[in-house]
Amino acid sequence: VIAPHGGSIEDETDEQVDLVASDPVIRADSWICRAPAGGAFRRWHITSDDLSEASFAGLRALLGVRHEFAVSFHGFGAIGDLDVIVGGLVDDDVKCRVREELQRRLTAVLPRPAKVLLATSSHDPHPGLLPGNVVNRLARQGGLQIEQASALRRVPHATRTVAEVVRDELATLTSPGTAERP
Repeated sequence: VIAPHGGSIEDETDEQVDLVASDPVIRADSWICRAPAGGAFRRWHITSDDLSEASFAGLRALLGVRHEFAVSFHGFGAIGDLDVIVGGLVDDDVKCRVREELQRRLTAVLPRPAKVLLATSSHDPHPGLLPGNVVNRLARQGGLQIEQASALRRVPHATRTVAEVVRDELATLTSPGTAERP
């Protein structure tokens, strides 16, 4: 579970990693790059396709262990009325389940129905589909990339809801037969 743009680069993503990685059912490794305030995005943002373990010792160690599943939390400014983009090279069935559950559960915390895009093409925004994308390099079965609009990340409980949906899906993937969470 990673947040390559934590701290002030893409707000709230590091807290999402902490929530998911602390779940004892999942037994996850985590990596967060936290940047301080003061122009963090401009100074510290490196695309996930360009992240290099040569620049981050912690990432190098994490990439040295092949994981069954991986997820990365990200943020984006604004793309129309999109709230979340679900991408990565993980199986499309997994992405579809995450998308459907995000739409269902985010609608309870947003003042309108949630708009969640399933990224399946390189023409989609922030699809996370390149094999060199850090989340895909981490996982045997391809990674799950979760992109969240800045407006969504300012809504109380929205980022926690996103993290809980991802945590619940990871729990079902890593522990077959585990009871579903609410």
